[in-house]
Amino acid sequence: MRSLFTFLLFVCSVSLLQAQNATPIVKATLPPEMEEISGMIHLNGKLYGHEDSQNDPIIYEFDSTNGAITKTITLGVTNSDWEDITHDGTYIYVADIGNNTGEKSVLKFYKFPIQAIEDIEGDAGTIPSEQIETIKFTYSDYAPSKAFDCEAVFYHDGYLHLFTKNWIAPVNTVHYRLQVPAAPTGATLIAERLEEFDTQDILVTGATLMNDRIVALLGYNDRAVYGLSTACALWLITGFDDMNSIFSAEADKEKIDLGFAASLGQLESITAVSQTRVLLANENTLGIVPQRLYGLNLEIDQELLPFGINNFTTRLTDNQVLLTWEYNEPGTAYFEVEAANAANGPYSYLGRVNSNASGAAYSFTDNDLSNVSVKYYRIKVGTPDGKIYYSRTLQVKKDDSKMFNLQVMPSPFTSSFNISFYSDTDQAIQLSIADLHGRPVKARHLQINRGKYNFAWDGLHGLSSGVYLITVRTKKDVFVRKVLKQ
Repeated sequence: MRSLFTFLLFVCSVSLLQAQNATPIVKATLPPEMEEISGMIHLNGKLYGHEDSQNDPIIYEFDSTNGAITKTITLGVTNSDWEDITHDGTYIYVADIGNNTGEKSVLKFYKFPIQAIEDIEGDAGTIPSEQIETIKFTYSDYAPSKAFDCEAVFYHDGYLHLFTKNWIAPVNTVHYRLQVPAAPTGATLIAERLEEFDTQDILVTGATLMNDRIVALLGYNDRAVYGLSTACALWLITGFDDMNSIFSAEADKEKIDLGFAASLGQLESITAVSQTRVLLANENTLGIVPQRLYGLNLEIDQELLPFGINNFTTRLTDNQVLLTWEYNEPGTAYFEVEAANAANGPYSYLGRVNSNASGAAYSFTDNDLSNVSVKYYRIKVGTPDGKIYYSRTLQVKKDDSKMFNLQVMPSPFTSSFNISFYSDTDQAIQLSIADLHGRPVKARHLQINRGKYNFAWDGLHGLSSGVYLITVRTKKDVFVRKVLKQ
């Protein structure tokens, strides 16, 4: 929510400010509809944002290159004070949690399927209240106080993690978690207090999960600095082992000064687009700094999750294999497609694809399957710093199967598995992972064409050991397989 903070703007003032640790780069000026943008997520290659209190209950899908709105999604609920947005891969959660005065004892999340957005045809539509679940909650230690404002949340492994915007000196943030119910409930749930962290006068206004071991908290200092303006900063938390204790003594907690509101505006929103890159957005600040979208690359020394390649998929049709993959890391890279007739090789070079600035999706077609019954594919990634990485290997079999025949291998798995299936038509499908209680853990959405598919699902090392349900949902059918995580 917009706050009243004072700053003086002089043409010469910029030269008087202290050096910045990182400089967000302006990507776009956002349209008037997002003048008070307060929450933002990057989902399936698209950006979604919303405004806060006293604005319409609308989520905007918008372009990350020019800020143009591409879809307007109206929710059949109210916007008391929407402050952030997150998702679990299957559902979106809108956080109606703003509480500047601290007088609200019960707050809300609105939960609805991602598919509801996909089902909207054209550039505008409504998700009715019947498709939206309301999750009411209160804090475990709530008392009327301005310490119980909150604008920052992300989802992880069955829980919504909240970070308060504490207006009372000394400024800190309190980390709570709220378990997402497996089924709708009218009860008021309890957000459990986990830990507290001294943010050095930074009011936390946004949070994003960059991977299971990296969290970024965005904010600003609402107190004047040198009488010139309000300082903006980002806390980068890395090296923790437990998502419930990210501020532990073992974690590395780095404060990154971003600059001042005199030039950046009041930063309210953050979302990760890769393990080392975030997007930021600011509210229109006193009519002087317009609402903008920024990009920021971060230097992270901690171990990253399996590098680069996401959603690696093969599709076999008519003796032709189409390989598709996504890559979101910063910097120019190249991809070499390699193939073999056996899982352990030898692998031979098929072709090269260069990365580009227009998007994260890439493809390559192998037209030569005439003399083999099975073929193995992998992607070799060459990065700007000269390092080489390899994707998972996917197997393609030439067979006459025309049934869906969902297979998930291996079981048990450690950090990844492969899904294979056949589709007899062009369609949108949803792949999801849920625990035995039906709670969603991960999800992917694919727009597929007719053919035999193989899909590599990586980055699952953070899942707890146990049995999971793998579901593939089409418009006509639902297919489920059990798989064991070691």
